[in-house]
Amino acid sequence: MHILYVSDGKAGHRSQALGLYRAIERQSVHKVSFEEISIEQLPLISLFLSVLKKQSPFLKQTPNYIVGVGSHTQLRVLLLGKIYPKAKTVILMKPNYPYIWFDYVVVPQHDGLAKRNNIILTQGALNPIVNEQRHQTDRILIALGGTSKRHQWNEQKVLTAIHDIVEYNPAS
Repeated sequence: MHILYVSDGKAGHRSQALGLYRAIERQSVHKVSFEEISIEQLPLISLFLSVLKKQSPFLKQTPNYIVGVGSHTQLRVLLLGKIYPKAKTVILMKPNYPYIWFDYVVVPQHDGLAKRNNIILTQGALNPIVNEQRHQTDRILIALGGTSKRHQWNEQKVLTAIHDIVEYNPAS
């Protein structure tokens, strides 16, 4: 099984794609390979021409799954799906295009989408971290930090959230 990941170069998006790949790899009885290709290597005009000429672009291997995360990857995933019609197209986010255009849409449950035949709901975003079962019972770990273009740090909200976690988990 070969997974082609269309990359927009964002580390968080790559982490989600790797999380999916590693989960499939753990559960598969067959060898699973992963190829990453940058959107810069997939100009839209070249992809449109490949669709029209029914030519395959320069991939190392024919994909079984074509995966994208990020708004700039979605059209490329769709076009690659036309070039490789046996491959399943997978978007790891709420897409900008109709859901039915993709074989699978994988989104966190908190995005508020209803489960459908091609919509897979997750608990949070995918990532390559594996639960090693090393947690200590009756203890809570709170990880804070990370930069964001969309969110500002709000100290009061963070402190309130921590207070609520501690209050609702008195045994921890």
